[in-house]
Amino acid sequence: MPPLTTVELLAPAGGLEAAYAALQHGADAIYLGLKQFSARAEAENFTLDEVAEVTAYAHEAFQPPRRVYVTLNTILFTAEVAPLARSLVRLEQIGVDALIVQDLGLGRLVREAFPGLRLHASTQMAIHSLAGARQLPRLGFSRVVLARELTLPEVAAVAALPHLQTEVFVHGALCYAYSGLCLLSSHLRGASGNRGACAYLCRNTFRATGDDAGKALMSMKDLALSEALPQLRQAGVHSLKIEGRKKSPLYVAAVTGLYRGLLDGTLSAAQRRDAEHDVKTIFSRPWTTFHLHQAGQPGVTDPDTVGHRGAPIGTVEAIQRGQPDQLVFTVGERALERYDGL
Repeated sequence: MPPLTTVELLAPAGGLEAAYAALQHGADAIYLGLKQFSARAEAENFTLDEVAEVTAYAHEAFQPPRRVYVTLNTILFTAEVAPLARSLVRLEQIGVDALIVQDLGLGRLVREAFPGLRLHASTQMAIHSLAGARQLPRLGFSRVVLARELTLPEVAAVAALPHLQTEVFVHGALCYAYSGLCLLSSHLRGASGNRGACAYLCRNTFRATGDDAGKALMSMKDLALSEALPQLRQAGVHSLKIEGRKKSPLYVAAVTGLYRGLLDGTLSAAQRRDAEHDVKTIFSRPWTTFHLHQAGQPGVTDPDTVGHRGAPIGTVEAIQRGQPDQLVFTVGERALERYDGL
């Protein structure tokens, strides 16, 4: 695979429709999971035949060809190695561009038996430091998917390493725990996030005292680093990753189109506002830059509301009782609007 000459936009594909949506709306690469061994077990995911279909499309329908990365990012049990090896034979024949791996045993298997498959170290591998990243090339990995908790100087330090590409999340859902190290679901529900079965207990409400009573104290806002794209480019990041393999094809199309336009510089200020509004309308929690600019950044949780918040359309100013009732509100900073019969 030739070296990247420009930063890569990497989009999620939970199923075939999302894969085609991402590619048609400007993704340089997509990442997807099989029906097994995926950290998003509840996503639609792909059969091997579907992987072959979308890989052929990505490689043949575009110039330059787009890339397809397959996530095999769960911890493996011994009994799973043989069936996974059979899948690796097919993936090598298909010609996927890389595997995203958590389990170091799987990494060694691929390096020794399937040298034609490139290895990317999953964020589930929990690479949080320069020292951790330095170990990856000698283990056969050509790229690291960095933990979301790193600051910009920490990202830049890893990006300066030779023989290792860096991939950074720029948009989507966040985990309350350090990337790849959450055991809450496994302990309380017997459903391991490292086996693709996270119960998302961080989105639950908890008993507490005072003002925190009944709030989702660990529910994170969504990551959104659109303002930091120039800084990430300057830092030497190779790939900008959008989270969302459980999101709809419509969401994937909208958020991929937004970041494609930002990277290419083709959006006017008004077009950018409209594109961001579209993303928030389809699915969005409040946005945060997380720890990129400040380690331990406060205000990264959204304890009052869990799930889709939507896009604001105005501010209610008054409800006028009458026949019928009238709701009066402002839309942005524009003229006062009046809607009858609401």
